[in-house]
Amino acid sequence: MKKSIRKIMAMTLALLLVALGLPFESYALTTLYRWDGTNNTRGENVYLTNDGESGTQLFRVREFDGSSLTGPIIEAYCIDLNTTIKSDRSYRVDLIESVGYFSSENAQKVRAIIYGSYPNVSISDLDDEIASNGLTVKEAISATQMAIWTFTNGDTPKSSDYDSATGSKKRVKELYDYLVALSPMATPAVASIVTTGPTITLDSSGYINIDFSYETNGVNNMDNSPVLLSHVHNLTGFNETINLVGNKKEVNLKKLASELTGTLNFQIDITGSQSLNDALIFTPVNAMGIVDRDLSQTLVSRGFEENVPLSKQLTGNLDQFFGRLIINKDFSDDSASEIDFTLYFGEAVYGNFTTSGQTITIENLLIGDYSIEEFDMDGYIVSYTPSASFKITGEQTVTIDIYNEKVEESTEPTESTEPTESTEPTESTEPTESTEPTESTEPTESTEPTESTEPTESTEPTESTEPTESTEPTESTEPTTQPPTEPPTEPTTEAPTQPPTEPTTEAPTEVVTEEETPLGAAMFGFNFDEILDPVPEEELVLDEIVPLGDALPQTGQLPPELFYGLGSVISLAGLAVRRRK
Repeated sequence: MKKSIRKIMAMTLALLLVALGLPFESYALTTLYRWDGTNNTRGENVYLTNDGESGTQLFRVREFDGSSLTGPIIEAYCIDLNTTIKSDRSYRVDLIESVGYFSSENAQKVRAIIYGSYPNVSISDLDDEIASNGLTVKEAISATQMAIWTFTNGDTPKSSDYDSATGSKKRVKELYDYLVALSPMATPAVASIVTTGPTITLDSSGYINIDFSYETNGVNNMDNSPVLLSHVHNLTGFNETINLVGNKKEVNLKKLASELTGTLNFQIDITGSQSLNDALIFTPVNAMGIVDRDLSQTLVSRGFEENVPLSKQLTGNLDQFFGRLIINKDFSDDSASEIDFTLYFGEAVYGNFTTSGQTITIENLLIGDYSIEEFDMDGYIVSYTPSASFKITGEQTVTIDIYNEKVEESTEPTESTEPTESTEPTESTEPTESTEPTESTEPTESTEPTESTEPTESTEPTESTEPTESTEPTESTEPTTQPPTEPPTEPTTEAPTQPPTEPTTEAPTEVVTEEETPLGAAMFGFNFDEILDPVPEEELVLDEIVPLGDALPQTGQLPPELFYGLGSVISLAGLAVRRRK
């Protein structure tokens, strides 16, 4: 609970400092550490020019979770000579160059001492460096601590104690001289990724080849092992070959260009990690997480081993081998229909497409020769501008306009539509058969057998009549047709305003098939069975039609039925006489 409260309060204060524009270390709110307060590995006392005799020791620091110490032990040296260390004070961690406690040159010297001394370097190795043949752990700790204070606190060994010293002091002084003479050590080198490519080629077999390589810049891990790298890419269906040359990987990706689908852009991600560490500063902070170097000694240690991520991305595209086709479709009429066409790649079918007047775009056309051909044009003639054939030579766009002109219908059907002109015969004296019931009202024509002259006398009144030109059916004059029940008082068709000045000189003829007509009661004792025997078809020649007037002749005002019946009997008698001849 206490830890949570402290973290909340520290976070609130940090936010307040940001709002006020005051600087603060972002590391302050990370994991906290504490000195464990135990008897650490102690070194020999040292004698300094400014501060006299001082004890030395290698402090043990561990992570503090708010109530207890956890995690591995971290061994650290003091960089604050005049402050007492306390076990109830917390520390935060900073990189050695990120604090302003000393110059960057001295920071690099401290880093060199930390990594060039005990415990980072074994006692036997250090003993070999100074050729003392007897260096101890306590002597190594004393020499290392005194060398660090020289660059953090500006103090040096007291010459009267070390210039002519022998034994232990002599070995401490010799190791001190070795450590302060080490070359400054900058921030540990972080490996970088060196690449070549990608290069993209199209071979003679139609394969796209993508070649690239990668390696590090020669910086190794903390244990001097090479940094391992790997890669991934977003290209599908490519065969991959890797050739290892030292620590460098040479990669080839290969695929048939004709099998490419999807995007032509690609990316290759190369990743790895480098293990390293750096010198760290343990700075005391209060309960609010604010730095306060008076609370406890400030410490320095070799850093924790870290895995630093490495990454690099390669990108490219295959556009240089592919073009696009834009087809603009147009029709001569407004009723455009769907028309199919085929796109050929050389002699092979690339694909079938359908358009009905819209513009379509076909992407990813590989370098080569193409042509298009429409089919099932449904009554259209096609033209291509500039041509139906084209060539893709690289990253380009080809535009073809396709125009479909509607084929006009044959002129013969248009001539056959001239029945509108053929309606002129309706004005002639030859009515259609459909007017038969109307023309049957002309008994004068039906009384015109060639063998008898009597019917002609009954037709004298016809000179005064004025039938219309359309009331001249030849078939309706056949006496076998059914007579109307009532005589018409005037023709059913509209009479012309003026009668013709003279009748037609030539009467039309027509073969008439006799039909059985129901008869009324006979006025004479004829044998109807003989009369109604089948009569061979004969061609009747009818007299010319005499126009009728507005009404039938007024013959003594007798009933018209009598005249109709008399005419029918005379006609039947004529037929019977003709048959006997």
